[in-house]
Amino acid sequence: MTSLKTKDYLALLKLFIIIAFLTALLIVLVKLIFTNDEVVINEPLVIKKIEKDISFDKIVEDKVKKIKTAATAKPTQIAIPVVKKKVLSSNIQDEIRKIKNKIKEKKLKQKQVTTPKPTAVPIKEKIVKKTSLSIKEKKEKVASLINAYEIPGVNAIEIASAIVDQSKIFKIDPFLITAIIYIESTFKKSIQSSTGKIGLMQIDKSEARKISRDNKFTYLGDATLKHPKVNIKVGVFKLQNLLNENSNDLEISLKKYNSSLSGNPELAKAYALKIIDLYEQYKRF
Repeated sequence: MTSLKTKDYLALLKLFIIIAFLTALLIVLVKLIFTNDEVVINEPLVIKKIEKDISFDKIVEDKVKKIKTAATAKPTQIAIPVVKKKVLSSNIQDEIRKIKNKIKEKKLKQKQVTTPKPTAVPIKEKIVKKTSLSIKEKKEKVASLINAYEIPGVNAIEIASAIVDQSKIFKIDPFLITAIIYIESTFKKSIQSSTGKIGLMQIDKSEARKISRDNKFTYLGDATLKHPKVNIKVGVFKLQNLLNENSNDLEISLKKYNSSLSGNPELAKAYALKIIDLYEQYKRF
């Protein structure tokens, strides 16, 4: 009995499946028969899209054409206007030339007036020390130069003071006087030569008396020639007289300064050049 029931159930299930299949098939057939199979299309939207696509393609095509034509086309030449130079008549050119020449002449005249011709500087002016140093500074500089020799018993300050004072009076470079003193006496104020010349600038007694008389200054005797101030005063007087007599020629004046060398021109020249060379060194001190 149990087996019959099971068979019945299977038969009913099969029947149910067949009925369901037929029902589904019937529904499909009804739809196919009663529904309109035409697809409804929104025509205006489709048309707009088509037109848009066409216009975009046209724009792209136009741009491509322009690029191609620009690449193949020859560069356009810009016309530059040619300015013709005006040709002046010969008369006008002559007038312009005359005006230019006049301007040049005027400038040349002004230059000649404003810039004076250089004049020959006398040798005496050349040996005058052009310096902005004060008297005190000059004395210190000359004293330091003398001290550089380290000569025992030499009073550099006393000698330097006398040199600078006399250089100011006679307008002769103190370094030139210093060079003469070094060659003549090596700054020893009491030195006396075999010929009787005395002191720093090696002054002869008779020569000292004559110079003091001719130049009208007080001379207190031969013993005073050992004093730096007196000796240097007489010596610078002597140098100035020689410069005046020899047209301010320094070399000739120095040759004659040492009278003992007057008979030997070669020694006299060597003596003068030695002083001049030393003078140049002192100026750079």
